Amino acid sequence: MTYTESTAQLVDVARSGDVTTTRLLASEAVSEPLAPAGLYAGPDAPDEVWQLHKLVEREADGSLVFETYGSGPPPQAGERFVFRPWWTPGQLAIAADRTLDWRREQYAKGDHEHCLLTWETILPGATAYHSTAGWLATAAYERFIRDDLLRLREPS
Repeated sequence: MTYTESTAQLVDVARSGDVTTTRLLASEAVSEPLAPAGLYAGPDAPDEVWQLHKLVEREADGSLVFETYGSGPPPQAGERFVFRPWWTPGQLAIAADRTLDWRREQYAKGDHEHCLLTWETILPGATAYHSTAGWLATAAYERFIRDDLLRLREPS
């Protein structure tokens, strides 16, 4: 059986300050969590055209509304993309969990470890961040925990 990636059509784009709101109609094969995610020009395209940081609404017509924070000019309404979520439900939970105590440490427990959010390899001697959940590469910690790029860690 051949794997077919999910696709999405960009229906509407609006910008207010550093927040861009996009509304998409996605194919039914999209897996949870729907955000964060990337939009790609095609199945073999290596680079994201646009990032979707947070799902903010599911509309009655089946469209999905996302926010993207601090990015450049968005793509045009009407364009069609490959839709690739970044994380599993467990990864999203780790990024949003404000109770985890992340400590900067030198990795020395085995031949290597992988970052919980980016799968980057963490080698012995590398400085990374550790909690009871596991290890984060420094760049992942800075983007998703310290700077909260996705605005997942804001108090409710």
